[in-house]
Amino acid sequence: MIVVGIGASAGGLEALLPFVSHLSPDTGMSFIVVQHGEANQPSLLADLLRKETTLPVNQAENGAVFQANTIYVAPHDVDIAIDRYRFKFSRPFSCQVPNVSIDYFFESLAESCQDKAIAIVFSGAGSDGALYVLPNWSMNCKRLVRLCEP
Repeated sequence: MIVVGIGASAGGLEALLPFVSHLSPDTGMSFIVVQHGEANQPSLLADLLRKETTLPVNQAENGAVFQANTIYVAPHDVDIAIDRYRFKFSRPFSCQVPNVSIDYFFESLAESCQDKAIAIVFSGAGSDGALYVLPNWSMNCKRLVRLCEP
């Protein structure tokens, strides 16, 4: 199964919503969205995505195996990684500002899924997602898309 990792800042939401609205319900791919957000604030992202797509949209859960034809949204208060097609949560390993949770996720996606991984960066502000992907992604994977806000 192809696994599509999507990194977005809050500013990338304008590009993310139309993207999911065009996804076919039978792509055979799994989509995992990691977005910056405040750890103490509930995320409305899953609800927003559900309004735009026919694919199921679920909150990612620690240890769960992800399925094809589904969009998963990472919680804001953890770093998310991929390990043998399962979600693996950890406490954020860095207090760095800006946060680098998307870089951490992309690194694990590349290592775990290798040539079955696609990375998409919907850029709003900051460089999270670009720090790992741009210099390192081609060593393990071939598919990278970077979309910047207009």
